[in-house]
Amino acid sequence: MPIVYKILNLTPIILYNPTNLPTPAGLTINLTINLNNAMVKNYSKTYSVNGVNVPLANVLFAYWTGTQWDPLYGWIESFNSSAATVWVRLDRQILPYNTLTIFMLFVNGTTLGTTSWGVNSYYTQNLSLDNIGYVMQGGVLYQVYIDANGSLYNSGGGKSGGVGKTLSQSCNNLWNKGKSNYIMVGLTYSGLGGFLYNLPLYGVSRAFTSSNGTCVFAYKNATESGSQLYYYYSPTNPTLTFINNQTGTYGGLFLPYGEPQLATPANEPVLARGNKSSSLVSGYDVLFNYEQGFIGGNPWPYGLSSAQVNLTWLVKGLGWIQLSSTNVNLSVTTDDGTMVLLGTSPGGGNFTNWLGAYTRSNAILPIWIEDYPNDPSYTGPVTFEAPLGSLINKAGDYRVVIEYFQDIGSETYLAVFVPNPSMAANLMWYAPVFPPGGSYPYAFAPLAPGLLLGPPAPVQGWIVG
Repeated sequence: MPIVYKILNLTPIILYNPTNLPTPAGLTINLTINLNNAMVKNYSKTYSVNGVNVPLANVLFAYWTGTQWDPLYGWIESFNSSAATVWVRLDRQILPYNTLTIFMLFVNGTTLGTTSWGVNSYYTQNLSLDNIGYVMQGGVLYQVYIDANGSLYNSGGGKSGGVGKTLSQSCNNLWNKGKSNYIMVGLTYSGLGGFLYNLPLYGVSRAFTSSNGTCVFAYKNATESGSQLYYYYSPTNPTLTFINNQTGTYGGLFLPYGEPQLATPANEPVLARGNKSSSLVSGYDVLFNYEQGFIGGNPWPYGLSSAQVNLTWLVKGLGWIQLSSTNVNLSVTTDDGTMVLLGTSPGGGNFTNWLGAYTRSNAILPIWIEDYPNDPSYTGPVTFEAPLGSLINKAGDYRVVIEYFQDIGSETYLAVFVPNPSMAANLMWYAPVFPPGGSYPYAFAPLAPGLLLGPPAPVQGWIVG
């Protein structure tokens, strides 16, 4: 028997599509609700769960069909004393240069825990009130970028024809001088992680420049699992060391390769192959599984497999991890490099600044690895594993960014997965629905001035009130 609510008040929110493309069915729009707005203060209710007062507990978003209310799925991602970030899933398209009117309803009872309205379980520690799975799609959004200039490894005018090559020689000199307690596992272009984090999804190109490089070593006595190339790393138990080296200036112009796509999780083996052996790692909730060609997981856009020998290319993925328990280890198999950034509290920014800020304090598995030609024991990928519980201590929905870097060569590996099936049961991946062309609609609340925070204009890949 459906619950019948009495509407105490309502206000229309007008969404305008300023593009020549229809919005996709299921588009997830983001709204920032002003909790100090007069209508909100007069008609919204809070609901106490485990000592936390959740705002907007009696709200529903709905579409009026002309004869009845058609409830929409909505979810409170984050809130504080003055504002709440909410997401609403539209169940119909907005045609080009047209509007769609939805309504924010204030009703006479709590709506939290229904399929139509919920709150991030980070706040309540009650998964029954968290309906993110009804609002978002499963998986993570990702986009591929290519370097229009070719390869960072060979560009930049280094001493031997390329800064990347110069850096590998510098790291080799360090590795050969009194590093008996370490094994060389790679090198990085410092700043590349921050650059990739700030790349916007869809159609904006960015130039990357940097003047620093870093050598990466691992302790020889690091935890092993069947292979010398399997190292365990976490922020609280580091087995890696970074040595900085000045290597000159270099850059690249990265262009988006198609529109954002959805990587959906699957259970499949991950191939971790070095120059001496190959091993299959059991994978669960495998988001990416790319090994040289198109094997497993969600395939890359066609063309990269043949072009990767001569081009630098990047991948940026984003979405949410929902944890019902923090007893989850996340693994990556990588060559050339992968970084996973996890927001340690709810909320964040737009698709260019998903976590709200780029910070290494939120990073797990922060390794950018290059093929290391001067070390005969290392020419292949490495697998790293990190416990999410080293960063967070309670269940909830956390924003996540996954970055991948490939610089020349045929050795290409990217796998992101949970290594244990019992742990996989505690993790779900979610992502917003991204519109073709990257442009979200305008949003106005004409009868409730000040209800929606932010300028009344669209920002690429983001909706503001």
